[in-house]
Amino acid sequence: MVIEAVSELLATPVAACDRAGLTRVLGLVRQVEGWLAAVTAEATRRGAALHAEGTAGDVTQALQREGGKSKRDARDAVARADVLSGASGFERALGAGEVSAAHVDVFGKAATQFPVLRDHVDELVVAATRTTPDEFRRHCERLGALLEDPETANERFERQRRATAAKRWVDPATGMYRLSASFDPETGEKVWVALNRQVEAQFHDTHPDTASADPFARQDHLLALALAQLVTNGGPGSPGRVQLGVLVDHDSMVNGLHEHSVVELSTGGTLPVAEVRRLACEASVLPIVLSGDGVVLDMGRAKRLATPEQRRALRAMYPTCGVPGCPVPFHQTTSHPIDYWTRDRGRTDLGTQLPVCGVHHRDEHAGRITIELDPVTRAVVVRARDGTILAQADGPPRRRRRDE
Repeated sequence: MVIEAVSELLATPVAACDRAGLTRVLGLVRQVEGWLAAVTAEATRRGAALHAEGTAGDVTQALQREGGKSKRDARDAVARADVLSGASGFERALGAGEVSAAHVDVFGKAATQFPVLRDHVDELVVAATRTTPDEFRRHCERLGALLEDPETANERFERQRRATAAKRWVDPATGMYRLSASFDPETGEKVWVALNRQVEAQFHDTHPDTASADPFARQDHLLALALAQLVTNGGPGSPGRVQLGVLVDHDSMVNGLHEHSVVELSTGGTLPVAEVRRLACEASVLPIVLSGDGVVLDMGRAKRLATPEQRRALRAMYPTCGVPGCPVPFHQTTSHPIDYWTRDRGRTDLGTQLPVCGVHHRDEHAGRITIELDPVTRAVVVRARDGTILAQADGPPRRRRRDE
């Protein structure tokens, strides 16, 4: 069958095909690709067996080198071979071109979520031959939910609730803020509904100028803007309008960028000076005062923890951990009082506060290091337990950079 399919493809002038001819070509391609995927799976299993015997190298690396696959595609091929080893019906259908590798991958992921599906392979193979991979995924999810016993379903849901998590970071290559999150079905549905409602309310009659002409890219863009609106600007369940803190030196604000310009967001991102000026025109400006009476920076013993004003002042001086040479960003630090609140009857004053990362914070509390801070010059000396100086600086890095 594969030989006939390849021969017909070689004899077909694809560029001149009409609609019926193109449909035929795509069907033939599916047959050939299915057969190749089945052969690859068999070769992958054989390679794994040889590796276990010690007569061949790692099969994933072989798929990358000899098979020309990317690292991700090689991992997918190994996973697919494992799925097929326990689902002979899918392997037969794949080799015959009746289902695609995407159908097999859908079954593998669904069977991981709903193990009971492994007892219904023949039924699912028939369903896969009649549906697209996306339709087949929905079919597997519905069938798995119907077949799964309640106790197993409850246990799975609890695992999903515990696995709900979000990650955030700034891409150093693009400067874009990145957010990735995984939700359990209940929380995810609430988020989905809220986002859909916000997109409809915000962009029902118009699209922003920043939206792409491509419909898929445009939808992604609108979802991002809707999420930002919900989180930062008083949407349902949001904390209300979020305060945006921008650190900028006066000279840059007035005259534009210069050699020692500082224009930073609290988490380390940057904004153009023109954008900072625009924000200053339409929002209340919260000054970061390093000296003078603009903000009360010394709290004595009225408060134990550093105030937001003190944190903003520290951010103006320290872009990273206050231990000289430590690169951990400021937003990942804790405002550490050099004079302890209880032991030293310490005061929550700016002169006693230093931003330190989690590692140095733990080391200091455990006695592995001692951090000395001059309350006036803010000179820092970090000593080991035996008194050896590990790091030192004559003041905050921002002030040293200006003095230079």
